[in-house]
Amino acid sequence: SLLDALPICFPVTIKLSCILRMKNNRNMQVNNIIVWDIETGGFNKEKEGVAEIAAIAIDSESLEEIGRYEAIIAPYQLPSGEMSVYNPSALAVNGLTMAQINAGLPAKQVAKEFEAFCKTHKKSLRGNPGKLFAAGHNIDDFDIPYFSYFLQLFGVQFTSLFQTSTLDTLAWTRLRFPVDSVS
Repeated sequence: SLLDALPICFPVTIKLSCILRMKNNRNMQVNNIIVWDIETGGFNKEKEGVAEIAAIAIDSESLEEIGRYEAIIAPYQLPSGEMSVYNPSALAVNGLTMAQINAGLPAKQVAKEFEAFCKTHKKSLRGNPGKLFAAGHNIDDFDIPYFSYFLQLFGVQFTSLFQTSTLDTLAWTRLRFPVDSVS
């Protein structure tokens, strides 16, 4: 399952803890962290659907896991009126089948459940609920734009849940393993 792969991000999250602790020592408050990933039916968010979402909530002080969310998402209607499609080559990479996707949860339900999951794990910072800190692999260039588009289709604003600062492990991976195409 996609959730099983997310703990790979934990070592980077531990490094993040040093940053968070420094901020906390300066009397700054940091909200909780959501380490998350999506699987899609391809690279075109306007045609190819989000097929799966997995997220783990981490307490920013203790770095303990405080919640999980995972869902496979059924095909959904796009603004064009067409149904989302799933490229066989994308499915070969992410390991999902059309049978699993067709049996998935309704997209609107997933969007609303993900929003509720995030709101449940926000900390109140000086009386303000604040925004969560997003962490994951290649989230800046792929997951955030793709999933933001998906959420917006169902009335959920990604920017209302998450800070603009993120921890994208792709940059850290490229530093650690300098090859031409780590993604």
